[in-house]
Amino acid sequence: MIGKNPTGFRLNSVLQMYCGCGSLNDARKLFDEMSQRTLASWVIIISAYADGGLLEDALEFFLRLQDSGLKVNPSIYISLLKSFSNSSRLEIGKQMHCQVIKVGYTKIVAMDTLICNMHVKCGHLESAKLGFDLMQEKNVVAWTIIMVGCIQAHGHEDTLRYFIKMVDEDVDLDEFVFSITLKACVVLDDRKTGEQSSWFDC
Repeated sequence: MIGKNPTGFRLNSVLQMYCGCGSLNDARKLFDEMSQRTLASWVIIISAYADGGLLEDALEFFLRLQDSGLKVNPSIYISLLKSFSNSSRLEIGKQMHCQVIKVGYTKIVAMDTLICNMHVKCGHLESAKLGFDLMQEKNVVAWTIIMVGCIQAHGHEDTLRYFIKMVDEDVDLDEFVFSITLKACVVLDDRKTGEQSSWFDC
């Protein structure tokens, strides 16, 4: 199927095909048999295992990548950070965060947003707030994540403060932001802010 002396591009294409079809055993076998692996090879295999919820396997490949001498690129950290969604994995997530800081990837919006999301999902709202405040650039996803974290922690007043700050900073508001804000208003019986958020939604 692959032929004799296949190019790295062709091998990566087959590897991507296996991963895309969910044939991770075949993907691992091919990956282990590759005499030369490019950074793209590592990205494909690590992302496949991380996206499939097989974090231990993804971390195994990540450690092998570090031993290979190749530089880990942002997309690999992003794939892994998506998997840290409960408190049992928070310590590993913190270690990954330290590595992100060390290699200088902290100014990437998607990276910072995922780190904030990791802390929220693991129930560490204060760490999420600290990370959020340090973000040099924030998209609406990051704002939504921190507001959801406040709602989950019953910090409804904080949720409204973030909403007001979004308005002051001219952040593009979406339906999720309005929904979260209205929930906080209902709990706090804050009719004025609720009416204002409804007006923005018109």
